[in-house]
Amino acid sequence: MAIDVAELRNLPPNEKLNLINLLWDDLRESGIPKLPPEELEEIERRYQRMIDHPEEALTIEQMWARVDELRK
Repeated sequence: MAIDVAELRNLPPNEKLNLINLLWDDLRESGIPKLPPEELEEIERRYQRMIDHPEEALTIEQMWARVDELRK
């Protein structure tokens, strides 16, 4: 089965979200692949950086405000 990416991009937002949810549920049922060790190490490094320097983190409100700015 070939996937037409252009067709997927033309789906309305609610259909895209439904597709994402279907795919996520399928992944969860079939088993989410394990991350390579170097990716796990990078996640841990970033997490530790956030713990060590909380002043660098954004609140959820700040993050969404930034997203809104970038979308303009």
